[in-house]
Amino acid sequence: MQYLVTRGEKGKVEVKVDVAKAGFIEAYGKVLKKLGTETKIAGFRPGKVPTEILEQKLGSGKLLNETAGTLVSKHLSEILSKEKLIPLDSPKIAIGSLSKASPFSFTATFTNKPQIKLGDWKKIK
Repeated sequence: MQYLVTRGEKGKVEVKVDVAKAGFIEAYGKVLKKLGTETKIAGFRPGKVPTEILEQKLGSGKLLNETAGTLVSKHLSEILSKEKLIPLDSPKIAIGSLSKASPFSFTATFTNKPQIKLGDWKKIK
């Protein structure tokens, strides 16, 4: 994962994140496994459904969206703690291409909590 944090005026912060294709495929597999245990398909025990049938039943759109949501929440929370950013509002997420064949990228834009520096407050009476 690579990321770039751009700080703008009035506390605006933009975080651009690129996840390698291998990272996206790994997350896709985990989502597929998780949904496989939750989805009931006639003729199969939960968690024992072949991946081809599960992809066909759920649709690739749902699986890709679920994978994107998982990656966004995981990587964004990791970056926020690493860079010590505190969003005041919920981030606006813009997802790039959403495909198993290409790397995954997204951009999060939000307002960061401002740092307030107190003056010499002990002199105030």
